Amino acid sequence: MHAISFIQDLAVIMLVAGVVTILFHRLKQPVVLGYIVAGFIIGPHTPPFGLIHDEDTIKTLAELGVIFLMFCLGLEFSLRKLFKVGATAFIAAFLEIVLMIWIGYEIGRWFDWNTMDSLFLGAILAMSSTTIIIKVLGDLKMKNERFAQLIFGVLIVEDILGIGIIALLSGIAVSGTVSSGEVFSTVGKLSLFMIVALVIGILLVPRLLAEYPGLSLDLRFTDEVVDLADAGIDIAVRWGQLPASDLIARRLGQTRQAIVAAPGFALGICCDADEITAIEFLEAQPEVAAQTPLAAEAVRQLRAYLADRRTGRFGLHEAELGPLPAHDPRTAY
Repeated sequence: MHAISFIQDLAVIMLVAGVVTILFHRLKQPVVLGYIVAGFIIGPHTPPFGLIHDEDTIKTLAELGVIFLMFCLGLEFSLRKLFKVGATAFIAAFLEIVLMIWIGYEIGRWFDWNTMDSLFLGAILAMSSTTIIIKVLGDLKMKNERFAQLIFGVLIVEDILGIGIIALLSGIAVSGTVSSGEVFSTVGKLSLFMIVALVIGILLVPRLLAEYPGLSLDLRFTDEVVDLADAGIDIAVRWGQLPASDLIARRLGQTRQAIVAAPGFALGICCDADEITAIEFLEAQPEVAAQTPLAAEAVRQLRAYLADRRTGRFGLHEAELGPLPAHDPRTAY
């Protein structure tokens, strides 16, 4: 049932995106704007009804799409080009961030916002969408132009500086003071990650490929249950209940088998074949029908509990669900 819902969601996305893409091509507009419009049309907040059943799965696919897009940028943008525009890109990014934070702060103060809200508005205005700009330049076939390389450099520097700004403002918003430790921790982790990535990408990967010229990556997508040992596959990402075996498995995430709607919020049910693994408190959204018998039973008892909370607990086995709070449905298990 979950696979069917996923295929239906994917078909809706492809259909809407295809129609909007053709329309924006006819209007001679960037296709990425059409993708944004398509997302708005099929999103859960667009009336009169929701077209997507499993919003979390679509968000995961969207994150994968951004990862692949940035990976394509990395293939076409070398460190030599970044160093060539490095000083100019850093100065331009720094001045742009300072200017936009100041403009956002002044706009916020003009609306009588407090200082913190005005600073956050400025930080929001200072951050550019790297993925959208890259996609637009790609559609216009301008990614190899000199100004495009400068834009890429500015965006990279802007993203790096943006992480420090977000850490700084978040610390001020939570504690009311500047937490230098948190800022330095965030910047330090980012710097460490970049250094490790550069060392691996520049030193280790070329040597590995030179040492093993026949090394290759074979990526397969299939809905069949493949015997990894017989097929000679080293690693696999699988979705669903795994059969008992001697293979080492690690859970990467979980999907919801049902969503129960309630006034002002919703509850997401995560479970496998015979055990409920989590019940999550969510923002208000349309219901999603149960995908498994256990999820259907959990939905029935959740509705009964929400209708009359004096019952205090569900009838499911303690090992399946765990204890419930007395009267606070906002808690996630």
